[in-house]
Amino acid sequence: MPSDREPDWTDGPAKRAGVVVLGVVALCALTWSGTGRAFLRGVRAVVDPPVHLVDVNDASEAELAILPGIGPSRARAIAGGRPFGSIEELTRVSGIGPRTVERIRNHAHVGPVDRRVVEGR
Repeated sequence: MPSDREPDWTDGPAKRAGVVVLGVVALCALTWSGTGRAFLRGVRAVVDPPVHLVDVNDASEAELAILPGIGPSRARAIAGGRPFGSIEELTRVSGIGPRTVERIRNHAHVGPVDRRVVEGR
């Protein structure tokens, strides 16, 4: 049955849909801007802290392969290039440069670890 009344856009499902659309547009704009990407990197750093550090001299290839930027082939190359005196020495491995070293720095170490440093004491 047709009504002479205009629809009320200030409440109900239309308002909720509008809010959702505006939220999605805002998130897309933030993501595409440099500010949004930097913000999301910061959020990931807080949400995904390293669970445990991998010793690159003792870890299995499977453990090495899950490090950021390291896959199965680079894990084999790391295992074949051992021992390493520091994380920076991983740049000796083909395909691993300073950027990859920076990505894994919070997830890997070389040699014994002082637990007080890792746990933030």
